[in-house]
Amino acid sequence: MSCSQLLGAIVPAEDTNNWKFFIWNLKNAFKDSGRGDNWSIISDRQKGINLEIKELWPKVGRRYCCKHLSKN
Repeated sequence: MSCSQLLGAIVPAEDTNNWKFFIWNLKNAFKDSGRGDNWSIISDRQKGINLEIKELWPKVGRRYCCKHLSKN
């Protein structure tokens, strides 16, 4: 998988079910990359994403966007 590929989702709301769906698919899309869990997910800690990352992909790196944290 190249860096130019984009994985996205269109959902009616950001909630734990939609984040669970997205994280599960993201992890599976990258599983054949040969990098294992050597990824970082950057978020603003909103709408339950951290809970789903901890449940579905606990070894992946996590970073937080300071710009979004300060605005929220």
